[in-house]
Amino acid sequence: MAFHDDWSPMIKLILTDMDNTLLPFQRPASERALGAIHELTDQGVFFGPASGRDWDSVLASFRGDESCMQTALLSNGKKIYAYGTLMNQTAMDRQSIMIMARMVYDLPGVYVSGRGDMGGFVSGDHARESHGHYLGLAPRN
Repeated sequence: MAFHDDWSPMIKLILTDMDNTLLPFQRPASERALGAIHELTDQGVFFGPASGRDWDSVLASFRGDESCMQTALLSNGKKIYAYGTLMNQTAMDRQSIMIMARMVYDLPGVYVSGRGDMGGFVSGDHARESHGHYLGLAPRN
């Protein structure tokens, strides 16, 4: 794929969603997609995924090619990478997450999920019995 020379000063950054946008769900990037990404970055365009997933999961989607992740917005924007380096990370404290989980606990079809250093959790309608206890939320009668 060749890009018009006049585009290079105009396009500086391309961020893309991953699942069902750049790639079919739960499948890695095609050789064609990887080639297009390399062509962009070779021309000085910053390219990166914008995903709810984290580094290892997205990297696997790029078949381990870290050059595709030099710029990235991961974990729904909570982690920002530039030049392959984590530049900013935002986290919620456990107490705030517990308050939010309690607020939506009884709402049908609503849940809170998260992942931390000690593993992940899901709280709410479809995980009431098994994972809600991780947050210290007992089922309400």
